[in-house]
Amino acid sequence: VLGTSTLDKVVVNQTLQLEEILIDDNFITTTSSNADLELAASGTGRVIVPNNDVIITNDLTVEGTFAVNNISATGTITANSYSTGDILIDENFITTTLSNSDLELRASGTGKVLVPSNTMQVNGTLNVDGQTNLADTTINGTLNHVGATVIDGDLTQTGNQIINGILTATGTVQLEDIQLATNVIQTTESNSDLEIRTQAGQNILIPNSDVSVTGDLTVSGQLTVGDIQSTGTIEANNFTTGDVLIDDNFITTTTSNSDLELRANGTGSVVVQDNLDATQDLTVSGTTTLNDTVGITGTVTHVGNTVQTGTYTQTGTTDITGGLTVTGDADFEGISISGNTISGTQSNANLEIKTSGSGDILFPNNDLQVTNDLEVAGTLTIGNLTASGAIEAQKFSTGDICIDDNFITTTLSNSDLELRTAGTGAVIIDNFDINGSTLTTQNSTLQVRSNTGYTIF
Repeated sequence: VLGTSTLDKVVVNQTLQLEEILIDDNFITTTSSNADLELAASGTGRVIVPNNDVIITNDLTVEGTFAVNNISATGTITANSYSTGDILIDENFITTTLSNSDLELRASGTGKVLVPSNTMQVNGTLNVDGQTNLADTTINGTLNHVGATVIDGDLTQTGNQIINGILTATGTVQLEDIQLATNVIQTTESNSDLEIRTQAGQNILIPNSDVSVTGDLTVSGQLTVGDIQSTGTIEANNFTTGDVLIDDNFITTTTSNSDLELRANGTGSVVVQDNLDATQDLTVSGTTTLNDTVGITGTVTHVGNTVQTGTYTQTGTTDITGGLTVTGDADFEGISISGNTISGTQSNANLEIKTSGSGDILFPNNDLQVTNDLEVAGTLTIGNLTASGAIEAQKFSTGDICIDDNFITTTLSNSDLELRTAGTGAVIIDNFDINGSTLTTQNSTLQVRSNTGYTIF
């Protein structure tokens, strides 16, 4: 073919020669001597082998950047630098490229990361999360070790050693004048004191065990303990629990606005054998039993029930916010309460039931039955009123109908006055019966008269 030919499909049964490229069987080769075989894509396209592995039996030279997912090589790979996207190997440096990411050296399975023939120098900080086995090690900086340390040989310490964990010694430990042997801490110099001190502002703590002193204990400063038990005498200028202070003959609290509580163990009671004089307020949250005379010059505020078995005389004011239960009669000046009866005790005195301010006297859940006369000086507002006698008032009002003097009127604007009966009853006016649209008379003659001189039906 001389010129350009466009074909949708080419089928070659033997070989295909395309200028410098020969396609024969499953081989693509160049035919000119020492000519390269170039696979090039158009524009920004790529040469892609999507579904098969690429096996190169000879050397592979890449002039630019070689990006692969996985690569297996039995020979040598030579490059200026290697990158996995986060790890960069360049010259003799292995670094991470993502910000603040760690460089992790991991072995497969039970393998180990070994540096067998060289000295390992760490210029920064070395953090080991697992077990560390060290042969000869020189540390010029600070060693922070979290966990157990087992030393089979000698340890020479020229600086300070800070142990945040547990130091276990199977034999005797000698620290200058202090010796630790089994469970005994003692001094080794003759007649020297054993002093246990802390830094300024710190405390000596024994958090999980009791302290037993078989001899005397003398504390020149302040003694702070959780619990203390003594078979002898305890003497001190004052005692404090942190909130309760015993000083001289006073027991006070030191925390602002905190209560001083006197409690007995179990079913015991707080017993005061002498007179009790409370110059301030006395608040009792439980049951109070008073066997003798109590003189109270101030106000008594009681929350709860009061059981009075004797005579109770009140000369001041008693305010009760809860319920008052009296099993007998109760007299309140001119009022007597006996059983379910409230009556006046003064001769011919009225029994007045009043409210404070604009409040109302309410009977919310029961009917009110008055067996005698009921006189209301003001307005009587009720839901339903049933009376077997006469009801007298200056006027009656249902909210729309007003009965005043001899007038029955409506009070709402333009509302009708309707006279209705129950069932088949009729409205009777003198001798007239009005039932629906029927007007009848109880006399024999129905007279219709008009002052105008004529009557219209």
